[in-house]
Amino acid sequence: MEKEQLQSMLASSKSKRELEKKIKKAGFRNTRFFRPVKGTDLQMIAKACDAECDEVDRGRYWLFASIGRCSGYEWIWLEKTRKQPIRYSVSIWAKRLPNAENEKI
Repeated sequence: MEKEQLQSMLASSKSKRELEKKIKKAGFRNTRFFRPVKGTDLQMIAKACDAECDEVDRGRYWLFASIGRCSGYEWIWLEKTRKQPIRYSVSIWAKRLPNAENEKI
């Protein structure tokens, strides 16, 4: 997935849940339930997600996403930040790259 595709999904989605459904349809899996990536260093993922999309204002909250590649996977960092009081929730999505070998993270 390219940054432009993710940005258009982000702009057209009304909520984080709707965006997550679109990402799932694109073949990504939530790392919370994806066993092959369990125990991956979050700092490594955050550094890998270097293609950042523009933040989208949805009234009471902002939606933000970034995308990157590392360790044979394509990663999406998805964040929802509530404005008042400030709270945020993050979900990380991963998809195995087609040309990646059977390597462990």
